[in-house]
Amino acid sequence: EKEEKSFLGKSANIALAYIIMVIWTAGVVSFYGWLFATDSWNPFGQFTAFKHPFLIQLFLSCIAAPLWEELVFRKFPIDIAKATGKKELMLPIVLFSSIIFGLGHEGVPSLLIQGVGGFIMSCLYIKNGYSYWSSVTLHFLWNFSLLTGALSI
Repeated sequence: EKEEKSFLGKSANIALAYIIMVIWTAGVVSFYGWLFATDSWNPFGQFTAFKHPFLIQLFLSCIAAPLWEELVFRKFPIDIAKATGKKELMLPIVLFSSIIFGLGHEGVPSLLIQGVGGFIMSCLYIKNGYSYWSSVTLHFLWNFSLLTGALSI
């Protein structure tokens, strides 16, 4: 896009940006008021109780975690291994990534569940043509099953 040079044009851009910031901030404040157990939101304070703890847990474990963890523990390491062109690096990288994934959850005791689960998601990622969304979907389904009690382990 072309750069604005006139004073009037620059002023209009400032005004528009200001309006966008006001609307955005009002939306965030309203959302926080709905989400947290406070009557008003203080951006310099802390929230002590949630109005919707299940929704927060659902978002964190079923949306944020699969998106982030599949990127960090599957996509990045496996794509780097693939890019080297050395197939003999794939298994050690997948194993290392799966171990770190398991340790990152509950430490050593979680290696047999989350570590092996990470290995399975890595295999799915590779088997489905290096598909990020395949492993994200499996991760979502697993976490959702645990969160809702559909899979009582």
